[in-house]
Amino acid sequence: MATDEQTSFPTISGKWLVIGMFAFAITATAILWYYWTLHTAPFIPLQRAIVDEFADSAPRVEGGQRKIHKGTPRILRVTMKVGFNPQTDEEQAAQTADRIVELADEHLDLADYDQMDLHLLWLRPEQELVTAARTIAFSDEGAAEPAE
Repeated sequence: MATDEQTSFPTISGKWLVIGMFAFAITATAILWYYWTLHTAPFIPLQRAIVDEFADSAPRVEGGQRKIHKGTPRILRVTMKVGFNPQTDEEQAAQTADRIVELADEHLDLADYDQMDLHLLWLRPEQELVTAARTIAFSDEGAAEPAE
């Protein structure tokens, strides 16, 4: 028969366990916040300019090249909400795309990118999301050339 000394395991008090859990959560949150800030920092001026130009657009801007796919295009991705149907209102979608390219040219060095992927999202209450995507190629001078 086993005695208490043979089957007892080292224990930790509940107080220290809770403190350790909080320390882990705070550390993980800080690391994620720091990484996300570094990842999106170059695009914050463009995001703010888009918000100033297009209210309630909630833009998300990111860019670069995937590290595991060398040789692929360097892409600037802009995703934003719009107040119109981007699939049927081509004229307004084109005007929005042109203005986004102008803002990107003002706030970023477009020579760092080969193309822009612009995703326009129209959120209708209690209905399906309507999306339209445009790919805009950049020349060596940074000027945009539609590549649809």
